[in-house]
Amino acid sequence: MRENIIAMVVVAVIIPAVYLGWLGLQTVFKVVDPNEVISVSVKLENRCELSDDVFVAESLTSGRTYRFNNGNIKLKLPRKTKLMLTINKSYPGFEYTGIPQNVESDMTLIADCSVSPRLQSTMGAMKEQFNSN
Repeated sequence: MRENIIAMVVVAVIIPAVYLGWLGLQTVFKVVDPNEVISVSVKLENRCELSDDVFVAESLTSGRTYRFNNGNIKLKLPRKTKLMLTINKSYPGFEYTGIPQNVESDMTLIADCSVSPRLQSTMGAMKEQFNSN
């Protein structure tokens, strides 16, 4: 009988301690669930001489596109989603493909028609690599 009471006390203490310890480790090491759905606020920074309605944000995970409303989009997406700025299919005469970005709670997608986004990304990486600082 005494062994049963000791076993129950040990289980009652150890299980919550392990659970709380796991939660603490997740907090310390910022373990995130890639499938966790988060609120995402996307802002369009349009540096092109095209109307904002030409651009949409495309989810590379699902293939869905989202239209901007006054340069903004509010979404709920899984954390693992990547968004990319592209052209609304209603404008077949234009072509623009942005750089895929991981979703964040607040993010900005930049439309810059003066330089290709891929070339801009490559040049930025080269500047960072060869920076003398």
